[in-house]
Amino acid sequence: MSRILHTDTPHAAATLLDTLARPREQVDPVAYRAAMSGLGEQFAEMHVGKLAGIQSLLLVCTNEDADFLARGVLNGLSRLTAINVRVACFWNDRVVVTGDRSGDKVDIAPIVRRYVEPGEVEAFLVVKSIISSACVVRTNITELVYERNPRRVLIFAPVILKGAETRVAADFELGISDRFEFYWFAQDDKKDGENVLPGIGGQVYERLGIGNKAEKNAYIPSLIRERRTNFTRAA
Repeated sequence: MSRILHTDTPHAAATLLDTLARPREQVDPVAYRAAMSGLGEQFAEMHVGKLAGIQSLLLVCTNEDADFLARGVLNGLSRLTAINVRVACFWNDRVVVTGDRSGDKVDIAPIVRRYVEPGEVEAFLVVKSIISSACVVRTNITELVYERNPRRVLIFAPVILKGAETRVAADFELGISDRFEFYWFAQDDKKDGENVLPGIGGQVYERLGIGNKAEKNAYIPSLIRERRTNFTRAA
């Protein structure tokens, strides 16, 4: 197996990636969560300059990433910039279906629940712990990109599987996909079943301690509870 670190990846981020990839008996959910949050903060610190001129941003995440990777990004941005950040969170199933024409097996990620804060935004920041087949990222961008029409779509994952950028862009017309900007710390090129190697050490929701694939959509992130309460009070 081979792993390529992005040339801009700092030592601190590389160390956190190593923590994620270690066996679960060596890294408990508390330490794993802290590493994910740290990677989110590292991203904000590295790339806040890419957001120059943007006044409003929609951070798009999944429910399993919201309290950890996404919160790390939010915490970092709040320290470093005055950008108005709104949040969209999606609960996705993962289903394998047979393609109508080819007969090939296709991964899809239907949305079973969503939380989306209102308001116009100039850009999306799509945060995902790892991008492999890209079906979750494609689904969640599609859900909002035509409605909100951002002029830029920044996509960040600590780890991607080689070719992820092409897989994310595959179902979008050029007028949308040419807005995509990809940011990652490490790129891997091997898989074992569903898991990228070394990836992030397995299924993220299990490593985070929020349940297995069947259970994880019952998890309501604290971040979403907090923001829902704040929006209700503001209204």
